[in-house]
Amino acid sequence: MALLSVKNVGKHFDGNYVLTSIDLELEGGEVYQLIGPNGSGKTTLVNVIAGVLKPDTGTVHFDGHDITGKEPHEIYKYGLVRSFQIPQPFVNLNVNENLMTATTENPGDLYRNAPIRRRWLDDEKKLQKKADELLEMVNLAGVVDNLSSNLSGGQMKLLELGRIMMSGAKMIFMDEPIAGVNPTLAHEIFKKINHICREHKITFLIIEHRLDISFQYVDRVYATDQGKIIAEGTPDEILKNKAVIESYLGV
Repeated sequence: MALLSVKNVGKHFDGNYVLTSIDLELEGGEVYQLIGPNGSGKTTLVNVIAGVLKPDTGTVHFDGHDITGKEPHEIYKYGLVRSFQIPQPFVNLNVNENLMTATTENPGDLYRNAPIRRRWLDDEKKLQKKADELLEMVNLAGVVDNLSSNLSGGQMKLLELGRIMMSGAKMIFMDEPIAGVNPTLAHEIFKKINHICREHKITFLIIEHRLDISFQYVDRVYATDQGKIIAEGTPDEILKNKAVIESYLGV
């Protein structure tokens, strides 16, 4: 059974269809990429799956759950989490504190438990250990005490990735994770994504325009145009696809 199943999904605004009869079947433990020209429906599709927008037609199932039309916070609890093109950390918290806010497993967050230290201390220690491991993984251990507002753009994207993993995500949507990032750090970000996918069996669906970098790391690509999926395949297959060349590459 597919981890994510999208069937006949459509979305319109003021009678104009942005998505038309979208079908997707994504297996677990892979890195997928969505490509397409601006206005082709990529972000709208991700927003519909993640609950930011409600579909007008069709269904969405994730990990055996019907999540069609559910609110983002409900979908988040199932383990499907999205990031945005511009990271939005808590700017007055340091790097470690940002990670600790992302967990849904801390009993100390409950009002009735907060005053009674013994009810949450052991769990807090376990969560801190998990945060320490994730900070090492995303190369932010050296800036753990820095306010997130003092991080570089690339570091903020790595922090966003760490926060998502702290939530216990099974699948992660990322919107242009290397936009505005220098090539060296862009490759590092994609290497981290690839490592996390392989080692932790977390699935990724990524919107990214820098194909020269991203196509070195993704497993399969879906190409969109005018609200439809026009091609699916490996990066090499997509680069040779005539429909993709005409719509996306413009030649």
